[in-house]
Amino acid sequence: MTEKTLTPLSVTDLDMTLDEPRILDLRLAERLGFSRPRDIRPLIESNAEELRRYGILVCANAPQTSQGGRPTIEYHLNQGQCLLVCMFSRTPIAADVRQEVITVFLACQYGEYGRSNGRRMNPRAPIQAADIVARLRKETDPTARRMLHSGLDRLCREIGTPTPPLDELGRDAPPLPDVAAPFFAGLGRLTELGVRWNHARRSDRMAVNLKEAAAHFTTHRIRVVIDTPLRDALKACQAPAFLGIVAVNSTLTGKTVKCWMFGPPDGAAEPIVH
Repeated sequence: MTEKTLTPLSVTDLDMTLDEPRILDLRLAERLGFSRPRDIRPLIESNAEELRRYGILVCANAPQTSQGGRPTIEYHLNQGQCLLVCMFSRTPIAADVRQEVITVFLACQYGEYGRSNGRRMNPRAPIQAADIVARLRKETDPTARRMLHSGLDRLCREIGTPTPPLDELGRDAPPLPDVAAPFFAGLGRLTELGVRWNHARRSDRMAVNLKEAAAHFTTHRIRVVIDTPLRDALKACQAPAFLGIVAVNSTLTGKTVKCWMFGPPDGAAEPIVH
């Protein structure tokens, strides 16, 4: 590690001559522990669209060395952009550097913020906002996403930066019934073809052996893939209601068969208790 890598960020690293306080990309790269600080620039360029959500992405021609070489572009990053680059970098000390970014910018901006708002800002708000953005990119549950975005909106208003739209931060998973619908449609198609698949003895029950159903689907070229998302969707089904995974005395074979049991379409059946 170089001396600059070991030296924490300070207000002396801020360029105050631009539209707002900014840090040079190479200085941030050194502090993050990049073995080649210039490698931060491809990272910035590949995420430029998202970085622009936090303000103008200021760039300039980098000063040429005495050895000459091809002209290069350097970037001057504001607070939000620094935080995002820290998040994208995934270096071992990225979390520590994010905290330094917050501390340095607050040291520079707090006086102005305090006078204009009359209250202190939570110093962890930008870090928390960046964490929520990262979680939203991975989360698919619609309810959880809206709760997270509500928290992000509150933090962004406190920081004084626009809230990124929810639809730009990942996306909702399809509703569970939509995931399960092709499965039940496939069973219906098997019935139309004369294929017996229901092991249940009661007329108001469906007992499906998934391995057997998958083989039927393949044989009859029915495009249904039985995977983890489908299993999760089937467990959440209300119409028909999922009753459990049980050993069934099969009406088809007369033997015990492990099946996924479903009730009537109105979901009125009671769950099976083992």
